[in-house]
Amino acid sequence: MIKKNKPYFLIAILGIILFVPFIGMTPLFDWDEINFAESAREMILTGEFFKVQINFNPFWEKPPLFLWMQVLSMKIFGINEFAARFPNALAGIATLLLVFHIGKKYFSNRFGLFWVLCFVGSITPHLYFKTGIIDPVFNLFIFGGYYMLFKAFIEKAKALKYYVLGGLFLGLALLTKGPAAVLITMFCALVLLTIFRFKFWFSFKQILIYALMVLLVSFAWFGVETIKNGPFFLSEFIAYQIDLFLNPVASHGQPFYYHFVVLLIGCFPISVIALMMFQKQNYQNENQKYLVKWMAVLFFVVLILFSIVKTKIVHYSSLCYFPLTFLAAYVLDNLYANKITWKPVLQYILLIIGLALSLAFIVIPLAGFDEEIKRQFLPYMKDPFAQANFLIPVKWSTMQLVPGFVFLYFLVISIIRFFKKKTFEAARLLLFSTLITVQLILAWIVPSVEKHTQGAAIDFWKSHANEDAYIQPLGYDSYAHYFYGKVTEENRKPAKFLAYYETHKSENPSNIIDEKNHLFTQWLLEGNIDKTAYFCCIITKAEEFEKQYNLKQIGKNGGFVFFERKVE
Repeated sequence: MIKKNKPYFLIAILGIILFVPFIGMTPLFDWDEINFAESAREMILTGEFFKVQINFNPFWEKPPLFLWMQVLSMKIFGINEFAARFPNALAGIATLLLVFHIGKKYFSNRFGLFWVLCFVGSITPHLYFKTGIIDPVFNLFIFGGYYMLFKAFIEKAKALKYYVLGGLFLGLALLTKGPAAVLITMFCALVLLTIFRFKFWFSFKQILIYALMVLLVSFAWFGVETIKNGPFFLSEFIAYQIDLFLNPVASHGQPFYYHFVVLLIGCFPISVIALMMFQKQNYQNENQKYLVKWMAVLFFVVLILFSIVKTKIVHYSSLCYFPLTFLAAYVLDNLYANKITWKPVLQYILLIIGLALSLAFIVIPLAGFDEEIKRQFLPYMKDPFAQANFLIPVKWSTMQLVPGFVFLYFLVISIIRFFKKKTFEAARLLLFSTLITVQLILAWIVPSVEKHTQGAAIDFWKSHANEDAYIQPLGYDSYAHYFYGKVTEENRKPAKFLAYYETHKSENPSNIIDEKNHLFTQWLLEGNIDKTAYFCCIITKAEEFEKQYNLKQIGKNGGFVFFERKVE
């Protein structure tokens, strides 16, 4: 038994080593990381664990399951960055164990290990397990449910339990991020039915049990919330999801091909290695053939669906990491066994993308500690806010060049091996070098980059966190002041503001929460405040706010200007 489970134990240890270190050393990034962590923090402060809030107002963009995980983590580790990101580290370990198990079951131990290597040896699939965003947990539940449907397809005689488990996982995904999980699964099922010429492999009873399981699990929150507080939250949640699909929310509109580029570059090198799948394949059995089809369907459904969706953010296509790493592992396994022939054109694509990434990894720290290089970049930055942040005096060192040169060195060695027809060795080396580079970048480069982007604002919020005062951003949207300023409910709803709100609110506002937040800012700027208000304003709008509201400037750092308004 011990010998049989040894690979699982070693993979779990690998996941701990790769995903847990360094996750607490960098502040959470606006918006998404801080958004979710703040919702979890407010659950702890208010004791309202069924009520998702931001700024102590209803937040209907996300269900609460991931936030509950963060709450539990914060109860153990405290309200900090490590606790906010720890659930995804666990999701990363679970993901590695799951993909190894599937690879081992339908192919071999070797294939399972290749699949694990493809996950940890590519850039964004590795990175996102060290973040505080929802998607790693969300994707794990969707993929778990999708795999259960595949198991039901393969083992028809024992299918019922897999429909129960599939419904359980899909219901958990629904509780994690919302109806996108159901939409993806439905589209995949429709495509698979089309491929199999509508030869139904399931009965009405099985689908009914599957659907009832999804409803039962999701009812644990959606149903209870509706019974407890009426349909308002549910209707607003659905309206937001529709708006997300039809319109570019929060300025996240991008061209149709956005996710194609994101996956090609972000998932380097597996995105290029997986292109070898576009040739005739030889399968050892029917199950392998079916699994490849199911993975290809999942990949293209997710890619096309989120290319159509108007709101485009990097991690929206992250569910593609599962099938993409699988397809790359399949290529590696066949290269190892000399079953396929490497396409020489792919090594040129690897070289071009790899050189571009190497250059970026080298230039970023080089520009940090070399003022002359920094000045040469300024003309290419049209935004004064970006220019000012870029010029913040952050301490960089020559050691931070190491990740880029390590990556470049192994890239060159790998390409040479590709040209010498040692394709498996070359691909494996490239994956290992990417794994090492990602770890070094997270430890040495990301903390310095964060200081250039949002560090000044976060330092300002932290400096006033324990002061009895109001804090508010001006000219830009942020969640950082809530989390790092340790804002309390009493601080956001004082009696004087509530009186101001009653006299200034609209009769029929299009969005009550947005109007309340806007009026709170206006009250801080011109109302009868009862304690000092501090503001962090982006540099491009600082002069406008300073003149209009007669604010006192108390500091400036990078692209941020800091103001104060005292009680009159």
